[in-house]
Amino acid sequence: MSMKAPPPRVAPSRTVEQLAALGEHNRFKLVRQLAKGPASVSALAAAVGDKVTNTSHHLQVLRTAGLVDCDKAGRERVYRLVREAVEDGDCVKYPLDDAVLAVCG
Repeated sequence: MSMKAPPPRVAPSRTVEQLAALGEHNRFKLVRQLAKGPASVSALAAAVGDKVTNTSHHLQVLRTAGLVDCDKAGRERVYRLVREAVEDGDCVKYPLDDAVLAVCG
């Protein structure tokens, strides 16, 4: 009896990646904070009540998902929201004015 090889894994779509990134509470809080305007990692960490190292990791996940981007300002990185990714894309909207994600159908 031969066993079939499992099918190759399919890379998740950008929308799934973004929803997964937003599914973690601290990352969602960071996105909501960035909706108010660009901020440094240390300012974001203070705003959400987390350590700078944890905040930096969460921001990297959000950046990989295409939800935030950053610029270097001296020795710090200043993060900003990628509005096109958050407000409208792939028939998904992420309302930042409340704690609920709405997925249109």
